Amino acid sequence: MHTAFVADARARGEGCGPLDLVPAPEHPAGPAGEVYRPAAELAYTATTTGGRRRLRAFVELHRPGRGTEHTAEQLAACAALWEQAGPGGSGRAWERRWRAFPSVLVVLVGTADAAVDAAVEELRLAVEERPAVAELLAAVPTGAARLEDLVQRGPAAAVWHPLGAEGRRPCGWTQLRP
Repeated sequence: MHTAFVADARARGEGCGPLDLVPAPEHPAGPAGEVYRPAAELAYTATTTGGRRRLRAFVELHRPGRGTEHTAEQLAACAALWEQAGPGGSGRAWERRWRAFPSVLVVLVGTADAAVDAAVEELRLAVEERPAVAELLAAVPTGAARLEDLVQRGPAAAVWHPLGAEGRRPCGWTQLRP
């Protein structure tokens, strides 16, 4: 997966190197010691009409054998990080670390091409039950893409299925919107 981002960035004249996808540390996500630990964190420098811009994303891996609930629990932990109040109750704690909350990219590992739509729908149903995750998806770009599609077509291709709203067409990862 990482090589797909690196190759795509090089082809587009953008920045994503071998050390820009790292195993993620634990992020404190609540007053009772809750933590969020994504599978990885991605740093990427994109070229936009306004110049170069640093993008960040949390990467989650969804495996069909694990079931949707595991991924939904990870998204719930991410939502707790997103909601966590800052020091003294002002703002949000993540604002001290990032200019914008990282996007959330769910990579579908081992999902057949014919099963992508069903996997995305299952993820949407699982997160609908969790109001905090629904709020996260309404505010943070989040999408799911099949690993094989990322490798074959690249992460900038229209392979990302937005999780925040039904009816949106697949897009490149930098075009994901809440």
